[in-house]
Amino acid sequence: MEKKLLLYGGVIAVAAILLIASFYVVFMTGDQDSTGDTDVPADIDKDITTTTSVPVTSGPVGSSGGSMSVSDSSSPLFGLNIEVPQAAADETVNFDISYSNITGITGLPEDASVAGKMIKIETDGSTTWDKYKVFDKLIEVTLPYDSSLVTSDETVRYYTYDEENKILSSAGFISHDSTNNTISFYTRTFSSFIAIKLSLADHEYFGKDFTEDTGFRPKNDGFYFQNWGSYLEPDGICMGMVSFARYYYMNIKESDGTDLYEKYREGDKDEWRDDATAIQLATRAHTAERNVWKQSWSEEVWKYLPKSKDVAISLIHGMVVTGSPQLIAIYEKNAIGAWTGAHAIMTYKYSNGRFDIYDPNFPGTEPGTDARQIPFTYNHGFTRRYSSGTSAGSGTYQYNIFTHFGYKAFHPFNAFDQLYKSAENKFEDDSIFPTVTLTDYYSYGTTGTTPIDTDGDGIRDTPNLRATISGTIKGGHRKINSTLIYISNQKFKTPVDAYGKFSLQVPLFAGKNDLIILATDENTFSNWSGYLRDTIDSSASKSAFTLTLTWEPVYTDVDLHVKEPTEPTDYSGIPARELEPSVNPSYWPSGYPYLTVDDQYGFGYEQYIATENMTLPNYEGHGKSLYGTYKFRVHYKYDTDLDANNTQTVFWTVRLNYLVTVNESDAGAGIYREEKTWIGTLTTADIHLSWTFGPEESPSWSPKYEIEFKQPNPADYGIPPPPQNELPN
Repeated sequence: MEKKLLLYGGVIAVAAILLIASFYVVFMTGDQDSTGDTDVPADIDKDITTTTSVPVTSGPVGSSGGSMSVSDSSSPLFGLNIEVPQAAADETVNFDISYSNITGITGLPEDASVAGKMIKIETDGSTTWDKYKVFDKLIEVTLPYDSSLVTSDETVRYYTYDEENKILSSAGFISHDSTNNTISFYTRTFSSFIAIKLSLADHEYFGKDFTEDTGFRPKNDGFYFQNWGSYLEPDGICMGMVSFARYYYMNIKESDGTDLYEKYREGDKDEWRDDATAIQLATRAHTAERNVWKQSWSEEVWKYLPKSKDVAISLIHGMVVTGSPQLIAIYEKNAIGAWTGAHAIMTYKYSNGRFDIYDPNFPGTEPGTDARQIPFTYNHGFTRRYSSGTSAGSGTYQYNIFTHFGYKAFHPFNAFDQLYKSAENKFEDDSIFPTVTLTDYYSYGTTGTTPIDTDGDGIRDTPNLRATISGTIKGGHRKINSTLIYISNQKFKTPVDAYGKFSLQVPLFAGKNDLIILATDENTFSNWSGYLRDTIDSSASKSAFTLTLTWEPVYTDVDLHVKEPTEPTDYSGIPARELEPSVNPSYWPSGYPYLTVDDQYGFGYEQYIATENMTLPNYEGHGKSLYGTYKFRVHYKYDTDLDANNTQTVFWTVRLNYLVTVNESDAGAGIYREEKTWIGTLTTADIHLSWTFGPEESPSWSPKYEIEFKQPNPADYGIPPPPQNELPN
């Protein structure tokens, strides 16, 4: 179960207790499947023959993002468009786009056929890039189909084609433009794409007369342990679990002969925590997908939400054409439109007007179990929220947004191949991982700065909202040049020197902060490394409003500028309270928001913070208030490396986190928080190396962003029914 953004503190622990208690109930109950179990997937081989490939367009897309498109109306690929966001890759990637005519295809169901060309999109970069060819962010792709081949009773969806294994996989779905005859979807890797049309004339009103079953069974083909997270992903590893389960079922099970449910069970069958291989396998899969998983539930990605009818048809279309389970990302969207939680599940069967669900929160459930189903009919859409509780409609989490992702949005096949091979060897390279050690301020040496346990409860503690984490990384099969530090799910990166030492100041939330150090400077998908986990408890006042800026690379100075609701000027310079707070915090006017630190090197952070006991300067109302419209910008002050002729590109991230409300009467919720993230790229540093800045609209400044910090209404945080059912469509 993924962490709900509005929940904080002990709610996760309560949810875990409820899940533990429910595990045995769900495991032992559920209706028997009338169709019986299927031990191997259906015949999924698709043999496609084509003519010689015809080049269409090519070109580079750099780290600042860009697009590739075909605007020639005479081209068979007219309407093709690929939108690459900023920081999707940290290098320039070359695209080559071509097409070929399909001369033959076998393995499709009887009422399915092709609806266009075979479109091949290839990417090429450095040796490191070409190893996996995976972008760090979701890429929106729009591809055309041949409308002359499609009748009104046929539905078109796009699929990726794995030529080596002869497998079609659904590309997922964002939207269908019937005017321009295009389909849009998200992906992170590219290959060959093919439009498939499927006749739905006999199934126009999906209901009890239509069944599609891929043969997947959670009690055989899912993981046997429950989604409680792991040492690296304490808030859940749902995406890793469902995506790897699907990969294993479709690519490994038939040749291996073993159900995933029975593999890697090394310890007591009633106690999964000692089964290291399975937990590490699912964790690695999820960690590799962490960034894109978080991106998937951002407002920027779902600027257009597909109708539930289109999503459901896409899921059924995918099961019919590929014979494989389909990935569903589900979200909570509350009454005021805020995205407040997310979870990854799979559907493997549609029958009796319901999708059967593999939910990693509930392993081993039988098909037909009411709580593990999502009702859908063509006329009524999704008729209830999916709760991921022990019974239908129960549980803290009430998901009301349903989306269909293709598997290439989350992982490339070759990376899961390598992950599977490592798991078969029980990740033997663990024995040569380096050792991570924290050095606290009682330790010898200048890097001994990590907070210690001062009150004897076994947890490191501090009265501050920031801490310097320091330590050493020694041993291992190769030298580690940098390390990742996760603090309360915020990711930071810092160099490791020749002596194995590292030190980085990080922001803290009030309360317990989960600290994870992952000693790696490569892809964590398959290049796992040494790790350490600890906790830091901050007794500082609960934060009401924070903006945290992080950036890379090192040797760059980037500043966060905040205009408060009561500030009369608009970015005329840095307010006095923000000049040098790290030098002397006593300069901050008492009771006003402030900038906690002015970090002047990459991989660091700057944080603007307003706590619940503060008020805005120049506030003319009664009492205290922090509410109003805030604005912020990011400024690239200067490049501090030794190359005076070239400016390093800066990749920046700003995270908003604020306390919404505390509902004392709501035992299932408690403290509600909101979060939002902005990302961007700056390629030009300011030419002025002083506190005097250049023109406000210069390329060294980011755009202006606005934040409405309103006084909350607790009633707004209810979760309404699915809002996508605007029918008919």
